[in-house]
Amino acid sequence: MLFSASIILLAILFIAVELPPLIREKRIYPSIIYIVVLLTGSTLLVLYGFDIKLPNPLDIVVYIFKPVSTSIFTFFK
Repeated sequence: MLFSASIILLAILFIAVELPPLIREKRIYPSIIYIVVLLTGSTLLVLYGFDIKLPNPLDIVVYIFKPVSTSIFTFFK
């Protein structure tokens, strides 16, 4: 629980430090990207802190490209 709270506090601190200059300079698109990436990373870290198993992104890539590679290898065999 302490791990999750510290991650959330660090994310709030990062937003408080980094976001106001971006907004003052009217850089809206980088601000949105910054918030999305920070919230995604913070969410994944909090889930990791609660020992929730997350799927491996490489499994999705293997699932998509395995039939393609199999068909290519059988074509050239």
